[in-house]
Amino acid sequence: KIKKNVNEPCLLHVYTKKGKGYEPAEKDAEAYHSVYVGGDKAGELPASVVVEDEMRKLLQADKRVVAISAAMQDSVGLKSLASLYPQRIFDVGIAESHAVTFAGGLAAAGKKPYVLIYSTFLQRAYDQILHDVAISNLPVTFLLDRAGFCGADGKTHQGLQDLSYLSNIPNLTVWTPATTLQLKQMLEKSQNFGSPLAIRYSKSLLDNDVIGFDYDGWNVLSHGSVKLLAVGKNMLQTAINLSQRYPVEVVSVTSVKPLDERYLAKITSDDVVITLEENQLSGGFGSLVAQRLINVGCKVVNCAVDDTFVAHGSVADQLTDCNLDQDTIEEVVCNCLSMY
Repeated sequence: KIKKNVNEPCLLHVYTKKGKGYEPAEKDAEAYHSVYVGGDKAGELPASVVVEDEMRKLLQADKRVVAISAAMQDSVGLKSLASLYPQRIFDVGIAESHAVTFAGGLAAAGKKPYVLIYSTFLQRAYDQILHDVAISNLPVTFLLDRAGFCGADGKTHQGLQDLSYLSNIPNLTVWTPATTLQLKQMLEKSQNFGSPLAIRYSKSLLDNDVIGFDYDGWNVLSHGSVKLLAVGKNMLQTAINLSQRYPVEVVSVTSVKPLDERYLAKITSDDVVITLEENQLSGGFGSLVAQRLINVGCKVVNCAVDDTFVAHGSVADQLTDCNLDQDTIEEVVCNCLSMY
């Protein structure tokens, strides 16, 4: 009990108990944070499995490496590592802002911090990313799980704003893997990355060991005048599927900031560029590309999420509701091809 009349300064330490009021969640807070309703599709692998394996390698190889999460160690791939490295893996509780400031302090002291937080929850720490990490150009790596549509994780968990809220921060690089190989290679590269870095990925990735990450530019998988610039697993898979039926150029976009200037410099007024992303249209990847190509005179079509909150449902339903399903994108492609 707290006295109502306190005549001297006092510190109130409030402990938040996750799952309070729901007995199964009180016994296993992480397992019942959300209800699991289905497995990954064939040819996909949970991103957290890849992160767990690669973080283990980083922790073993480099004593500077530390990892920070906000009450979600199991979900982001750190739980099995926490007992192995209790002095280097930190769970700060439901305090994302503190997680980022803490990481900035560790980086300033010579450590190599990794902050593992869901895309939607990193929004809580926007000020700290900007002021406590980016301004000082500190080498903090942010690993954003659940980027894009999250299906049954719920309305509040959809990671559909991160490309917009991260891409406008100076000094911050934003990478976007769609395959397991790309994520592995990005994590390897991150070890000696000397400035703020965000790697955003969906809950599962294409389990592909061929489509990799080229630090110098995007990965062009096929060629054509209609160019599909795809960000993330679902959009890349859709683009690949369409390339099997139509003469389109498929580009696996692995960096949203910076854009691949060498690739974009080759675009002419005769080309058609279609951007595909699971992010809101305003300020997202498509907006950046359209702005970059405005003086080229080519046609640019942005396929992204409108200015709306996405309802609870399966990922397939959410893609359809937001006109990002394969059938709708195919119509866009066919309309563009008819121009030639």
